[in-house]
Amino acid sequence: MSKKIRPNLGLSANKDGNAMMKALEDGARATTAPLAMNAMASKEATPETSLGGALSAAALKVGEVYDMPLSMLARSDNNARVFYNPGEVEEMAESLASNGQEIPVVGYVKDGSVVVVDGQKRFNACALGKIPSLKVLIRAAPGSAADEYEASRRINEDRSTQTAFDDAVRWQELLERGAYASQDDLAARLKKSKASISKTLGLNRIPGPLRRMMADHPQTSTLAVAYEISAIFSNLDDSNAEQLEAIAEEIIKTVIKKGLGREQTIELVRSKMQGPKTRVRGDSVQVKFGNHKGAIKVVASRGEFTMNFRGLSEDEIEDLKRRVESVLAGQLTM
Repeated sequence: MSKKIRPNLGLSANKDGNAMMKALEDGARATTAPLAMNAMASKEATPETSLGGALSAAALKVGEVYDMPLSMLARSDNNARVFYNPGEVEEMAESLASNGQEIPVVGYVKDGSVVVVDGQKRFNACALGKIPSLKVLIRAAPGSAADEYEASRRINEDRSTQTAFDDAVRWQELLERGAYASQDDLAARLKKSKASISKTLGLNRIPGPLRRMMADHPQTSTLAVAYEISAIFSNLDDSNAEQLEAIAEEIIKTVIKKGLGREQTIELVRSKMQGPKTRVRGDSVQVKFGNHKGAIKVVASRGEFTMNFRGLSEDEIEDLKRRVESVLAGQLTM
């Protein structure tokens, strides 16, 4: 019997996210079936082979294309892409339902299932659209989790679907699982600077729901902008979590709405974190010196005491200076 796989879709959350997640899970359950299928189809008749009889995942041949039930497929833990826009998945489901599957997904055999390493969006779309099977090209298993991830990342980069948030989540998981010995090892393997690796991993400070919101929009999914928003959570703890999330959500919505860049985002974060500026007011007393009017201003909160006159002659300035110095020296009372 096949291993029943619970979907782990990594779909972006928005107002329709929960409904889509439920639909995908329902679709996956609807397509769950035993490995035993009808008799094997003729290879001469079709380019792909339908599974049949007692054929198991272990009997699948590298290089062959099989028409496989979704119940035999598993999502890769090392796929470079984590977040999928619900709209993209819906469009793919409609396309597959209308036009069929033109290009097979790619997978390899592991623990009685076939792990999909290229084509997870099509896999998600089939679950959403309750399409019962996928054509799968069987490839040899990768040498390591790092090899599998790097191959997937190259594919996604060529398609321009990779975001900083996909990197942040997957890199953290790979490091925790020991696929890479350290951040330095990860940087060397991916030919990235250590600073870039550190900044990208810093995005994981952002709470999950906000990460999914940001990953859906080009303006907030770039490392340059996302890292500045992640700085909001540098000192996150239980006492300020709710407040910081509210500030970050407001900033994210503003960045998306106004199309702000990195420098504008930095300024917006700074202003929101500092809060509204309060004007410091002081006490002011009008005074006279000779025929000249002036003012003494005191700002107690700042420890400031200032005296101001305008239009004094040099002799008057010298006279006033001597008087003030005498008062401060305790020699005269004004």
